Amino acid sequence: MSRKSIVVRVGLALFLLVILGFSAYQLIYINNQYTKEAKLHEKLMDYRPESPTDTADAEPADVNNQGILDLQALNPDVAGWVTISGTQMDYPFVWASDYDSYLYTDYEGDSSIAGSIFLDYRCDRDFTRFNTILFGHNMNNGSMFGDIDEFEDKEFYDSYQEGMIYLPHQNLTLQLVSCLVVKDTDSQVYRADYNSDGEKQAFLDRIRQDCIHGAEAVPSDLKTTDQFVSLSTCSYQFSQSRTVLIYRVIKKEGA
Repeated sequence: MSRKSIVVRVGLALFLLVILGFSAYQLIYINNQYTKEAKLHEKLMDYRPESPTDTADAEPADVNNQGILDLQALNPDVAGWVTISGTQMDYPFVWASDYDSYLYTDYEGDSSIAGSIFLDYRCDRDFTRFNTILFGHNMNNGSMFGDIDEFEDKEFYDSYQEGMIYLPHQNLTLQLVSCLVVKDTDSQVYRADYNSDGEKQAFLDRIRQDCIHGAEAVPSDLKTTDQFVSLSTCSYQFSQSRTVLIYRVIKKEGA
């Protein structure tokens, strides 16, 4: 074997070792990040608001979600808590003045591949707009908004229709009304301001027309006077796609 061949083989072997080493590092890093997120979530569950069934004797106008208030004392950006039945989606969410602050940052301010659940910065923290949008990563282990994909199955969609938004002094009961797969640039689904009934009706028509389970899966009684909450995460059906769950607010408790 010539000296040149030996050099080439050694170089190739070293290159492969570097690739393997980097891959191993990436796997360890990602695993550590998942473990870190799981521990943080376990810690956060100490702050989880009680469900309305747990506080059935309380006056509706007297909502006081102390866990959220305690989290706000640690980080004023914490705006509330979202819980979706049948899933791991049970997290506080934050609000910041842009899309990037919590994309890869947890509520404690530490770097995290899971980031945080966060409000569209154009939306109000009190969920008074026609449609309020929450974003979260589609994590492979189902954490954050990783379970949204489950709703692409019709049986799952039909089985788990309920959700809750907890704010410091208000609880919102949610009803699932549609599931869409859209481009991340979809200006209708990701719209923040609706200035007329016509614009609101166009949104209602869209979520009915493009529901992945067909128009019949969307309630027939949606109105422009309703309020909605959209949960958005990455999808992999096509380039830059997003899966979006649309919920209607069907009950409010508290101020």
